[in-house]
Amino acid sequence: MSKQLIACLSTLLAPSLFLTGCNRGKEPEPDVEPAPVAAAESEPAVPAEADSVQRQNWVSPATDMEFVWIEDMNLWVGRYEVTNAEYRLKTPDHDSGSYREQSLNKDRQPVTRVNSEEAKAYGAWLTEQDRETLPAGHRYRLPSEKEWLTYALCGGEHEYPWAADWPPASGQAGNYRDVTAHGTLNLETELANYDDGFAVAAPVDQTWANAWGLHGVGGNVWEACVSDNDDGTLAAWRGASWYNHDQRLLKASYRYVSESGQRLDISGFRLVLAPISP
Repeated sequence: MSKQLIACLSTLLAPSLFLTGCNRGKEPEPDVEPAPVAAAESEPAVPAEADSVQRQNWVSPATDMEFVWIEDMNLWVGRYEVTNAEYRLKTPDHDSGSYREQSLNKDRQPVTRVNSEEAKAYGAWLTEQDRETLPAGHRYRLPSEKEWLTYALCGGEHEYPWAADWPPASGQAGNYRDVTAHGTLNLETELANYDDGFAVAAPVDQTWANAWGLHGVGGNVWEACVSDNDDGTLAAWRGASWYNHDQRLLKASYRYVSESGQRLDISGFRLVLAPISP
């Protein structure tokens, strides 16, 4: 390990949030929270040409990535976080690395060590790959914060992605720092009775799914979200990760704000398939 990285980690490492890169950026801002809304308030109506594919789930022809049609939001949301295998279709040499000899780079694990600009570029790339088959007037992109909060809470207003209760039922809330992480990585945890079975990032289809059929909206990796004003700038990372266990960080309202160029082994992204704004 380089002297620079050791110095950075010793300065920045917090017990509730592990960052692999130097230059941590802004501190999280948990108290500034947009209310969950249906996408119909912020998205244009779906073009008439797309009516024939409404109310059906969508699979990307280029990647086999699955999207769930969310009627309340008037768009599709990725069933899973984008995986290493899916990301490497665009960037073949990408390596998500490992943590304490536990791989983060397996095909079905969520891609990590990508920054927000790379995540946005992936959405644009996939739009081009599928352009001939996409519903008219639609594109793949990162979700806004309001959209994330809406699908993370299934349109509700409870405190955590799983419900209102703390602590969550074992294995029924997402992939966090649990008893498996404690035993495998020797990490202390506030979730002493919680076990999702994974010490680090889990295969995306083996994480808890919410009532809308979306996996990993709680834990696994922080998900990049753009600003609600539709200017495409990074707003915050949402949803916590496999490394987190602190009750405050697991709340749906928690926002981790960092510099857009950061690449972390706890951060990834999910795409939505949505109408293009005029």
